[in-house]
Amino acid sequence: MANSSRKILFWAAIVLLILGGYYWMSGDLGLGEEQAILIEVQKGDLTIQVRATGELQAKNSKQIQAPAAMRTAGVNRTQISDMVPEGTVVNEGDYVATLDRTEISNKIQAAISEIDRINNQLVQLQIDTAIEMQGLRDQLLNQQFILEERQLQMAQSKYEPQMIIRQAEIDLQRAERDYNQMIARYDLKQEQAEARIAEVNSTLRQEQFKLDNLRKLSEDFTILSPGPGMIIYQRNWSGRKGPGSEITPWDLTVAELPDLSEFISLTYVNEIDISRVSVGQEVEVTVDAFPENIYRGIVTEVANIGQQLRNQDARVFEVTIELQEADDLLRPAMTTGNRIKVASIQDVLLLPLEALYRDSVDYVVANINSRKHRQEIIRAESNNIHFEVKAGLEKGQQLYLGFSGDHSELPIKFLDAEVKKEALERLAARRAEMDAERKRIGDKQRERNTERNRVESAGSVIIIN
Repeated sequence: MANSSRKILFWAAIVLLILGGYYWMSGDLGLGEEQAILIEVQKGDLTIQVRATGELQAKNSKQIQAPAAMRTAGVNRTQISDMVPEGTVVNEGDYVATLDRTEISNKIQAAISEIDRINNQLVQLQIDTAIEMQGLRDQLLNQQFILEERQLQMAQSKYEPQMIIRQAEIDLQRAERDYNQMIARYDLKQEQAEARIAEVNSTLRQEQFKLDNLRKLSEDFTILSPGPGMIIYQRNWSGRKGPGSEITPWDLTVAELPDLSEFISLTYVNEIDISRVSVGQEVEVTVDAFPENIYRGIVTEVANIGQQLRNQDARVFEVTIELQEADDLLRPAMTTGNRIKVASIQDVLLLPLEALYRDSVDYVVANINSRKHRQEIIRAESNNIHFEVKAGLEKGQQLYLGFSGDHSELPIKFLDAEVKKEALERLAARRAEMDAERKRIGDKQRERNTERNRVESAGSVIIIN
């Protein structure tokens, strides 16, 4: 039994020596061939896409807003205390939400207290005026008696000496003057009292008007639907509005009633890929809820300025994609997958990205005369799977995919300078043509957008809630 084991070990050692000698003679030992896959250069079509996740939104929608009188009433903020669930189908006049009435209730109570104070002030003013005017009337009556008395004295003094007659005249003139002054004073006091009462009454009317408006505003804090549709919570930078969200006079929107016949997919493209995206490009749109359905879309807007979304490090650019078709399955807020078609290049040499290496030049590990070489290439366009080879390889040529050996030990075969120059020139010319075509398509789409906006603006009706 022991002899058999020794024989097996002996022959195993012989086999290993033979295999080792074979690999050493072929020059491949230690160069990672056991991990490399030999493939051939193929020709095919290269489709370049930018992929981004987005969210469906209705292209057009009515905004359900809190009452605009919040600003004039001095209600600077309130909260949504109750709201129907998102997706609720409503008719015109149906209940949508209730806003918190704490602040407006305090203002109503303050207005009632102010009206009570003014009413008390008015009653006190009327009493004080009545007492004052009664005193003036008594003084006026007394002065009238004095005047009549002086008139009698004047009549009785006509047979008296001239001095007594003159004194009677002076007393009569003084009584007439005091009486006339008393009448004027009475009239002025009456006008003054009427003006004070009118001023208080005006203040009272203003406070009553304010109270009526506050009560009307409080009623309007029960939000009703302006029309039929499906309730969608409004999205903003901090998330979506719902119960507990804040409403201010500068942002009165509570919810939206979307038009479900037209949709857009709002997405954000990473700053690395945004240079490839332009207005007018075609898009394949899918929704996560129904991945088997594919909808055609067009890029209609690309933001010029990037932004940083919450919980993300990279800056992104907002891209609006308008769906060219819709069905009953689509709903706002559905998550979308967007494949933006940047370019489609036919009949070019293609290689997987895993075959590309870079040192001072781009190269692949090619099989040349049964030996491994570093072959310089001119790399052109690429997507997330393949890249195009503009020069350096031919169809059917063999190369290694995923070669993990020591590349520095492999000989390198550089491209001829003229070949390289010609390939780069052809590549630059094609890219210029592609840029020009993208610009032409983008300009045409922008013209359509402008014309459509003009028509919609001319035929639109502004509804003020």
